[in-house]
Amino acid sequence: MHLRLLPLLFVVLLAPVQAWAQSPASASPAVQAVSATTMAVHVWPESLDPAAVQTGPATLLANLNEPLIRLKPDVLEMDPAASLAAGVTSAEDGRVWEVSLRPETRFPDGTPLDADAVVFSLSRLLLAGHPARPGVAAVPGVLKGLVKSVTAPRKDRVVIELNAPYGPMLSLLGSLQASVLSPASFKAGRLASVPLGFGPFTVGRQGPGRRMELVANPRYLRPVPLSRLDVVHVPAGTGRILWMLSGRGDLVEGLSGQNVDDLGTRPEFKLEEKPGIGTVTLFFNPAAPPFQSIILREALLRALNDDVMAPCLYQDRAKMFRSFFPPWSWGTKEAPTRIGYDVVEAKRLLNMGNVDKAGTAFVLWAVPSVEQNPASLAALLDAIKSCLLEVGVSCLADVVSPSALESRLAAKAPGAVLYWNDPRIADPDDVTCSAIDKSHPLSKFAGLAVDEVQSLIAQARGRDSLASRELAYGELATRAARDLTVVSLASPRRVVAFRKRLSNVRLGIDGQVQMGEVRVTP
Repeated sequence: MHLRLLPLLFVVLLAPVQAWAQSPASASPAVQAVSATTMAVHVWPESLDPAAVQTGPATLLANLNEPLIRLKPDVLEMDPAASLAAGVTSAEDGRVWEVSLRPETRFPDGTPLDADAVVFSLSRLLLAGHPARPGVAAVPGVLKGLVKSVTAPRKDRVVIELNAPYGPMLSLLGSLQASVLSPASFKAGRLASVPLGFGPFTVGRQGPGRRMELVANPRYLRPVPLSRLDVVHVPAGTGRILWMLSGRGDLVEGLSGQNVDDLGTRPEFKLEEKPGIGTVTLFFNPAAPPFQSIILREALLRALNDDVMAPCLYQDRAKMFRSFFPPWSWGTKEAPTRIGYDVVEAKRLLNMGNVDKAGTAFVLWAVPSVEQNPASLAALLDAIKSCLLEVGVSCLADVVSPSALESRLAAKAPGAVLYWNDPRIADPDDVTCSAIDKSHPLSKFAGLAVDEVQSLIAQARGRDSLASRELAYGELATRAARDLTVVSLASPRRVVAFRKRLSNVRLGIDGQVQMGEVRVTP
């Protein structure tokens, strides 16, 4: 899994936000007619295509699009009351998924949101040969060749056939990437620059610059909290603070550190913090004989079932689709090879490598974050041990507290450590690797070249363009994790600031503006 780091090192010119003419409020009773407000976002999407890979939080896209399904906050289940789809079922073998749609649902332009529209949008996301597929589709690489077909047997039914079971399919259908676009957004297979989705807002007007006027979607599933939302790009943290203090807007996202302190002490603002899920990293001990074998590392990863790992990957249910990728194996200094669950391949690798399974028994430590209940790990560790036993590898598991980790490592290091970072990570650089600091006990355990890693971080931060920074961070991720196996991505904490006169506005975990009626107070 590739950690796409997003350093916010930009220069911002604070231009005044253009005052757009107020759009007429919709006559739909579902839309609450309230005054417009302006929101500053720190990342502007490269395109308005929800199926394309984007860098950074998709706040703007989340307000223009709606996932096919919504998941319940505490369990991995569809929430029918909150979902665009009426229901989702799967065959017992996990190879066929059927999505039923709500009747008479229409896009804001009146175009039917039926099975044909869903099939087109899902096909361009999931099928490599689709003529309207984005340049780089925002789906895990393990899905390559996995989806056999996406069909519409009826106007209210969509059937997805897979060549093999895919555990996180429900999560994928609940992702922003799986949003449905109006067929009117495509001409000769090409997507319009401003496609029409089914989010709470649609684009009313663009520009100048990175600014958009969004107007409420009168056909949306739930009450839309604002009749109009103006969105402006203000990339620099200091710039966003000055933007709020100058009264240019009422809502700003992407704050952290000193920015939070600057606004948090002012009585006219309120802050809302959403903790990230941290990272979960599997550290192998390169000094331990079993893990000197690259083949053994890859075999163990392929033996870990997606469903088994879901509890640690998906702590933040609403963002689990953003957090799941199959594990990676860093066997060489070259680019990482993305791999997925495949117990047959795991057994083949062990046989091919002539690995003596009698000598592969190892001790695994699980080190939870400070906010995690250690007792909740028992079922996960039992499931991991069962997966490994299926390929003939035995494992003894123990839970070690973060405070005791250093002393326990000094006494006798285990074969591997499953380590949770604190879920309140704020700095994207901390996501790269939890052991880039020489003082971190796992740095020595994993044999990291810390000086080299820190030098690469400095080089990446100094690059001029976003593309060159991403290349530098890609090299960093490869080198830093040379002896690691990352089994989860991270979601840094998000802090949103509101002017208190918008007493009921809030942002959902995906950046979508939420609440039924917005009370605007003096």
